[in-house]
Amino acid sequence: MGKRNYASVTEVPCTCGYLETAARQPEHPISFDEQFNEYQIEVDAPSQGKVQVVIYHCPFCGGAAPASRRGDFFAPISDKEAERLWSLLQGVKTVDDAFRILGVPDKDEAIQMPDGWPKPTIDRRGQKYEATRALTYSRLSEVAEIQLLIFANDELEATVAGKYTGAPKTGA
Repeated sequence: MGKRNYASVTEVPCTCGYLETAARQPEHPISFDEQFNEYQIEVDAPSQGKVQVVIYHCPFCGGAAPASRRGDFFAPISDKEAERLWSLLQGVKTVDDAFRILGVPDKDEAIQMPDGWPKPTIDRRGQKYEATRALTYSRLSEVAEIQLLIFANDELEATVAGKYTGAPKTGA
């Protein structure tokens, strides 16, 4: 068993049953996604349809929610490939650098939250910044995507993640 996310402070599973009970109630915003083995808060957002946020810990007892199977749906990235991709990112400090070094992104999207929702912020060195744009590069690797978040202060934050491969194949 591992940490549910980077901020998790416990691996002790939830034993109170709150998440299961809430997910069985149709009017409750908590739902269970069997495919990913995740509890989620599900909200209707007028401009985006349904929006889901994964629940990592029970809001009642604080115990860990079940381990997600989401990672099984994405390609594994070898250490060698991760090193190669991170080395490509070494000189990328601005959006202009990204276009010059990595080329035109496969996706260039504004980050917009539904009306009335708080804007996403990331605490960076004690300051709050709002992510405003995301550049996604899919063609630089067979197994991984690079995503660059651009913040209102023009700083960048990069992630390297496995490409979606679909449901895991079950052995016969």
